[in-house]
Amino acid sequence: MSDAALGTFLFLGPLYLICGLFLLWAWFSASFRLARTLRYSAIFWAVWLTLCFCAMMFAMGDCSGNWLYGFSQCTTFSADGADFVVTVAAISLAVGVLYGALLLGGGAIAEIVGRRRKP
Repeated sequence: MSDAALGTFLFLGPLYLICGLFLLWAWFSASFRLARTLRYSAIFWAVWLTLCFCAMMFAMGDCSGNWLYGFSQCTTFSADGADFVVTVAAISLAVGVLYGALLLGGGAIAEIVGRRRKP
């Protein structure tokens, strides 16, 4: 299996699975505001991280070097641009994981409290 296929499978597979679970939770949620937040968050993060992943894969194919130590000899855009794309993708992934964990915890608490209040 090629590196691109393995990276796609290991990165985008769990991303789409988690976003799909958030969409499923939004379908069964008792709170309209929580459901709307879950839907928009799942769609936004799936699209944004997919674009970041595609840009990072393009940079890895276009330049020599790697994402950890930096790129050099890029043909389409500068090496600094490729390094910037990788930095944005890494920060976006970290922020997305943190946001997902906070949304999971806060949403679970809101669901429990909201369902207890309803007769």
